[in-house]
Amino acid sequence: MKGKLIQDKYRILKTLGRSAFSETLLATDNSRFYSRRRYIIKRFRPILGNREAKNIRRLFYQEARVLKRLSGKNRQIPRLYEYFMHGEDFYLVREWIAGLTLKQLVEQKGPLSTEEVEQILNSVLSFLKYIHSYGIVYRQLKPSTIILRQDSWLPASWQNYLPVPIYFGGVKDLETQVDNHQQYNPAVPYRRDYIPPEQKQGKSVFASDLYSLGLTAIYLLTGKHPGEFSLDPRSKKLIWHQEIPKQKIHLVRVIERAIRPKMSDRYSSAEEMLQALNSVPINLAMPVIEPAPKQIKFTSEFKVISLLSGTALGILALILVIVNSDLIQLAKRDGEQYLNKDSANIVTDTLTTTSSLLPLKQPATTTNIPAFPLGMTQQNIEEKLGEPTMNSSGYWPNSRALLYQDVVPRQISLGYLTDIDSTKVRQAEIAFSRSVDLEAIKQQAKQLMQDNYSPEIEHYLEQIYFKTSSSHEFQVNNIEGVVQQNPEDHIYLAIWDREFH
Repeated sequence: MKGKLIQDKYRILKTLGRSAFSETLLATDNSRFYSRRRYIIKRFRPILGNREAKNIRRLFYQEARVLKRLSGKNRQIPRLYEYFMHGEDFYLVREWIAGLTLKQLVEQKGPLSTEEVEQILNSVLSFLKYIHSYGIVYRQLKPSTIILRQDSWLPASWQNYLPVPIYFGGVKDLETQVDNHQQYNPAVPYRRDYIPPEQKQGKSVFASDLYSLGLTAIYLLTGKHPGEFSLDPRSKKLIWHQEIPKQKIHLVRVIERAIRPKMSDRYSSAEEMLQALNSVPINLAMPVIEPAPKQIKFTSEFKVISLLSGTALGILALILVIVNSDLIQLAKRDGEQYLNKDSANIVTDTLTTTSSLLPLKQPATTTNIPAFPLGMTQQNIEEKLGEPTMNSSGYWPNSRALLYQDVVPRQISLGYLTDIDSTKVRQAEIAFSRSVDLEAIKQQAKQLMQDNYSPEIEHYLEQIYFKTSSSHEFQVNNIEGVVQQNPEDHIYLAIWDREFH
């Protein structure tokens, strides 16, 4: 098709992609002399024998008008120049954006850091929030369809990256209608890896885009496509956490919820996922920061009065010192007379007297900290520990997060996620500072895990304690968990019901 003219205007330079029902073309404007502007043209091929052709044509114009209305209002949306029919084919002509796709970036640079991935997620989620407000589901989010604008992409500063989803040639209802007539091509690798289960059945909702974005984030963190990971045989979850050298548990939790197989278990909107991503995690890795005490400011009149009062008090103190000196001399003379008279009857007991007046301060103990196991109620916890340091909505739907910071000052903190309906603990967390001795850590872990504690868990604790490893995940019976060194260099242990996340 190279060199072909469309509507005597657009000259095709090359074909960028092709599927069973569409083509993506790179073109230039032949009607403009010396024009160097390039365009992306999405061509939808005719579907022979399709009784819905008239309805598809209506949907094409309906959705194209929506995209045209969005064009130019957001720099993350490629500008749509025009749309038309040529013969039996549908065409969308949009802006061509030079730059690297996220897939190309990872292939060149390698997996990205958690901070870089969070920044990209924030940007793409803002884009999704915007288009979802118009009722549009993007449907094609994956590393190869998100490009970094070359005019704002600076390798030295990730703050200048602007991820732009470049697909926008297929609109939701049109794709759904046409997709029912295409055949699956097994020769195309990873063709459906980023597509959520419901989309394979012709249904797409806002949470479908969040699912694809979650899998894209995993690719950015690991450099691996979803099809390269194995699935947990029981939970059917993707096993990908161990691929991250320095795991950031808050980011992992956000991604995990986005990629749940059931739509109802995911975030319902881009706004909700944005809030979760940017919320301050009620997490034992995050110490509670006490507010700074307010400074008291004094007026000049108050300062003068204070100075005069201080002078008067100083004079009074001097008088008392002189009087006290005379009293001491008198007491000394009386004491010497007493000692000379009864020295044989005096028995010293200095140690006993000092101990009774100034008792020795005992070190904080960690042996009686109630690290409640799963299944306990919020009432049980509050009866033992009192009001939590922080109490707010949990990470997961229908849950509350309770944080007990510094149960043993500067040594141990506890955290719990409870089910709102039953008020039972579904997730428990405990963090130890490096000053806590290994045996005390093991003791608390046994109390937390009870019958689920094993030599394997003990081995993980030892590895984190001696810094021969940074993170371990585990599954025991009906619980899952993680032992890791958190960013504050604390030893962090968390367990939860398998069905909770």
